Formats: sequence, C-alpha cells, structure tokens
Amino acid sequence: MHSLYLNLERFITKNGLSDYYPTGAYYPQRVAVKSMQLKDDRMSNFKGKDIFSLAKLALHRLVFYCDDSTSMKCGTRWRDQLRIVSHMARIYELVVPEPPEICLQFLNHRTQAECTTTGELEEVFARVEPRGNTKVGRNLRRKILDPWVYDPIAQGRKLERPIIVYCLIDGCETGEPRNELRDQIIGCAELLDKYGYGRNTVMFQISQIGNDSSAESFLEELRNDPVLDGLLWCTTERLDEKYKELSEDEAELEHWVRWHPV
Repeated sequence: MHSLYLNLERFITKNGLSDYYPTGAYYPQRVAVKSMQLKDDRMSNFKGKDIFSLAKLALHRLVFYCDDSTSMKCGTRWRDQLRIVSHMARIYELVVPEPPEICLQFLNHRTQAECTTTGELEEVFARVEPRGNTKVGRNLRRKILDPWVYDPIAQGRKLERPIIVYCLIDGCETGEPRNELRDQIIGCAELLDKYGYGRNTVMFQISQIGNDSSAESFLEELRNDPVLDGLLWCTTERLDEKYKELSEDEAELEHWVRWHPV
C-alpha cells in the first residue's frame, strides 16, 4: 500500500493537483487502501498497472456527458451507451473509498443526476427519451462547465475536486457554430490558467457511438488539432462495436473499459 500511495503522491505533484490533495491528505491514502484491496481480491480482473491507473481515476469527479439526440434511437445505440457507461461506473466504484459522485448529464434532456450506484444511473437513463440535436459544445458550457467550474471560480469558491468529462456522441455538432466544442475546451483551459489552476483540473475525453461517418470525421478533426493536444483525448474505436466484440471476455472487457486520460 505504501508504494502505491507514494506513486499517487508523485502523480498529484506532477499534475498540479496539490491544491486538492496536499501532502499527507487523507483521501489519497484511502484510495490507496481501497485499490490494494482490489488488487488482493482473487476475483478481480485488475492487477499491476491497472490498479495504479484506477487509483488515479479515483482522485477525480467523474462526469458522463451522454448523447440523447434523436439519432441515438437508431439500432441499439441508446442501449449500448447505457451498458458502456454503467460498466465504466461500476469500475469506478471499485476504487472510490466512499460513495462515488458520478455525475450524469445529457446533451438535451434537463435531467442532471449525481449517482452513487450504477443502479441509480440506470434508473436515470430509463427516464430519458432521445430527442433533439447535438449541441455538444454549447451544452458542455451550460450544463457542466458553468455549474462545476466557472460559477465556483466567479464566486471565489475553491473547486472541490479535479474532473474528468467523458463525452459520448453518435454524430457531429449540429445546432451550434462549427468548432464550438473545440472553443469551449480551449476556453476552459485558458480560464484555469488565468486563475492559477492546473489545466489537468478538468480533462476531456470523447468517443463515438454508432457508425455515422460525420461523427468519425468530427472526431478525426479534433484528434488532429494540435491546439487540443493534452486537453482532449479522442478514442479511436467505436465504443459500441468494441464493447460487443469483447463482451465474451470479461477480463479483456474490463481492461479496455477502464481506459481513461490520466
């Protein structure tokens, strides 16, 4: 446990997270203990480097930013998105030493939930029906960055915890200016710089659901944008296809699902 805790301390210092977790902070110690319990669990599929990767994840607030546009009704996209998000949340629960704060937000639906179990998360999904367009950038600002980042800073309050925003979409931006998502991510990094927070305070990852060529082109453009390097991580697979491909191999599936940008 001591070795894992020291590695977490180094990670915190290197990534500018000491304002949240000063040397000797209790929470990282509890994360290390919970992570080692997972490592020692004979039923666990996570060993070695996976454990440290999950421990780093546990230092962050997890925000799932899910696509509920009309096109998500196509095929099994909506169900597949729920399965992927639910599986990722279950893995997060394994290493968080207290009831997790899993924030679930949708592009269009007004529902915003802070779930402590995957069961709660699934209940929220059941109440949402996909409809509307894909204002992914504008609603990122309004639904996530304003309440979780900009408003607290404007009010002189300290941000509670670093954040990872997982964005899942099945198409490109619609109903908003081109490059809106790009501009919002860059604007967030610039504001964090301005107020003395490390850019790693808010991290973004975006992934594709479904086989829409417009989504593929959109993510490829983001992936190749040098200004977004280090700010946004774009996965290369279509999440639903990869999830189905690995569904018969639980160990490999969990190893793949736990990937994140820290």
